[in-house]
Amino acid sequence: MAGDGCDPSCLIEYGAVCPGGVIGSISICNSICGDMIIHSVMESCDDGNFIDGDGCDSSCMIESSYDCTGEPSVCA
Repeated sequence: MAGDGCDPSCLIEYGAVCPGGVIGSISICNSICGDMIIHSVMESCDDGNFIDGDGCDSSCMIESSYDCTGEPSVCA
């Protein structure tokens, strides 16, 4: 599925890492948090750093009471 790290043609999507882990016939892919690209299924923001408390936490999820937009994410 598009946005999960592996596109519909089974190619690795830009900004995703698929380290070879497979469950059945499904590849296990991860986004690259901190690359300033939001991968819709795996990240809700990406501000290019791993600092908690700035709106986009170290696992690229929007923190409570913040709204984040854009790539790189700007949170307020």
